[in-house]
Amino acid sequence: MLLINTLSEKLPFKSVTKLARSKEGNLFTLLAPTDLYWPCVFDRSHSKVHANTLTVYFSNQHKDGLGKVYAGFVQLLESSVFGVHSAQLNVRIYNIGECVGGDNLWITAKLEKPQKKINGSELTYITENGVKLSINTETQAYSIDVALPELKLSLTVVNAAQVSYKVGTNGETYFGPQKRVVRHYFIPRCICSGNINIPATTKLTAKQISLEGHGQLIDAYQGLKPYLAANTWRFFNLQTATVGINLMEYQTPSKYGSETVTIAGLVDENTKLAEKFMLFLDEDISVTTPCNKKDPQSKWSYPADFSMKMKKSIAKKDGTTTIEVAVERTSTADLTLVNKYDVMGEVPDIVKALAGPLLKIKPYIFQFEDMYRVRISVDGVQVVEEVASGSFEASFIGSN
Repeated sequence: MLLINTLSEKLPFKSVTKLARSKEGNLFTLLAPTDLYWPCVFDRSHSKVHANTLTVYFSNQHKDGLGKVYAGFVQLLESSVFGVHSAQLNVRIYNIGECVGGDNLWITAKLEKPQKKINGSELTYITENGVKLSINTETQAYSIDVALPELKLSLTVVNAAQVSYKVGTNGETYFGPQKRVVRHYFIPRCICSGNINIPATTKLTAKQISLEGHGQLIDAYQGLKPYLAANTWRFFNLQTATVGINLMEYQTPSKYGSETVTIAGLVDENTKLAEKFMLFLDEDISVTTPCNKKDPQSKWSYPADFSMKMKKSIAKKDGTTTIEVAVERTSTADLTLVNKYDVMGEVPDIVKALAGPLLKIKPYIFQFEDMYRVRISVDGVQVVEEVASGSFEASFIGSN
């Protein structure tokens, strides 16, 4: 999610230095152990407003006793707004195929007095109210443990595919003459396992969910006000039996040239492609998200469908190989909305007070879960066709 600060700022300088526009050098770099330190601090560009997020998207491969399959995400957020620091936990869990109703969980909780400790390759981020993040920076293994009255959760995330990346040499995009930073690190395919215990409430019966499935992890840093970094964000996560696909796309506001940045990673574990991991950028990717559904509460028009295509040629000793990827939903119905998130409704009161008269900004996040079919072709010959549940997220920032 996003932390929004809406204080006015005049920015006549409109340039954005993009991640990797040149065909020279490496288009991506594998993550180093020091990249996994969370939350990070950019000494050279740490602005008065910044936010760190660590998000794990997961989908369970196993059905519970009632034949239900669950998906969701766990997110840690750390932020600072003009010297006011805050941290929170966001958890969303829902039953795939029955996404509306009482069998779903949305929890957001303040993290009290978090502390970070580093001992060799082990990083620990622990709070006084029962939330603990542990990271092994060498093996790129994460564990998240939550012991709150409303939720007990134990989640282990292992980079079993041994693929993690940042675009270019550092994964950073620079904004304006002060070079404010937006930075993303990706683990596009990982194994998520653990247990979730939900106590009984007026809407939910007590439930224990066992997790074992694939997911993805995104570690993000934003060193400027989110409404200045982007007007819109789109994220997509698809994990089939042998393939993992992650997509991130955002468009900068007019102050920064209305630039569109599109990044997608493809992990192949069936060895049918030329490389285990492939990165696609901008012109390699075509994303279709017609926004033709009007939300009466937020007034945003949000997507009714999602599809994407990717194409890239790889130079080899004996010529070139062309990889084509097509992702489409298996249903012709509208996207299945599982969560609508009013960002300003969740941020701390101190942020709202600082925002003052500019609270007309209405950032909303729409999250969807649907079945998708992925087809992959090599030199015109289809080599992969698999179906799995995929998560799509569309964020709208600014006044509407």
